[in-house]
Amino acid sequence: MAAIIHTVHSIWKARNTLHFILDRVSLHAQKSTIISLVALIGNRSQGYCLQSDKLLLDNFHVSPGYRHFKEIIEVTWKALTARWVKANIDGFVKASLASCGDIFCDYRGTFLGTFASNLGDVTVFEAELTGILMAMEYAIAHSWHNLWIECDSSSDVLAFKNVDIIPFRLRNR
Repeated sequence: MAAIIHTVHSIWKARNTLHFILDRVSLHAQKSTIISLVALIGNRSQGYCLQSDKLLLDNFHVSPGYRHFKEIIEVTWKALTARWVKANIDGFVKASLASCGDIFCDYRGTFLGTFASNLGDVTVFEAELTGILMAMEYAIAHSWHNLWIECDSSSDVLAFKNVDIIPFRLRNR
């Protein structure tokens, strides 16, 4: 991002120098300025990069900071058998405002629909659980009788085994 910002700024500054001051602009000087500014910002950054970014960072003289992962798990879409619809569900909470959303695909991976809903002040558990319930309602409304539900919350899956952990306001739904 710093490279883009400094490049655009240098182009704008060089254009103004040519247009208003009627002075020559050295391409080498502009390139050196961009590289030094990006290196200054990049080396002060506390972000992390991927191993694949090393060549780019080397060109800007930025020392890469690597994040060490415990384990990398490959996630791929797995096809279902015919007549099944897959719902991928996610819930999100930020600053006491929650939302949930679903994406529906058929067994060939064809997009069938999606929705998102603002939920107000609820927990992440409730947001994910509401997403599951809304996915079921959406499937019923579209006459999809074979629904495969995927979400990243194991506690929401457990809610279907133990009704006592479902919040009271969601039990009737």
